[in-house]
Amino acid sequence: MGLATDRLARTIDNLVNFATFEGGGHAVHREPFDLQPLLKAVLEGERLKAKSRRIHLDVKVETLEQGLGDHRKLRQALSKLIDNAIKFGPHGSEILVRVSGDPTHPLFEVYDQGEGLLPGEGEKVFDPFFLARFARKVKHAPQRMDLCAEGSRIQAAT
Repeated sequence: MGLATDRLARTIDNLVNFATFEGGGHAVHREPFDLQPLLKAVLEGERLKAKSRRIHLDVKVETLEQGLGDHRKLRQALSKLIDNAIKFGPHGSEILVRVSGDPTHPLFEVYDQGEGLLPGEGEKVFDPFFLARFARKVKHAPQRMDLCAEGSRIQAAT
């Protein structure tokens, strides 16, 4: 029951955030946060989906114990990136979540084994309602998608 309630709360948060951004407003609450609880909460929320697709989640924390940023928005963005990596990655693949940087500029990277994006789609990936056309037969170098939020940056490489 708790997992379903958390998922519903995140969906409501997503809708409120979308409406806020569309209305021209966006509040970023930049404050210190502990990295381990953030990662634990995100991974716990995604682990069941990963397990159902036999996807292995691996985390590599390099230097950071505490960060400075909007904990709620970072959790939301990181959850979405991992969710997409699970959803569009092949069965039995691996996903690596790497954390580095310093407290004022934490860097979260999500590496997956999905098919990736077509050239030119990287800039559109954070547009509302954008759906990528997957590069089924096109082989290209991994692309990075950046999301900046008041000094914190989340990257996904596919």
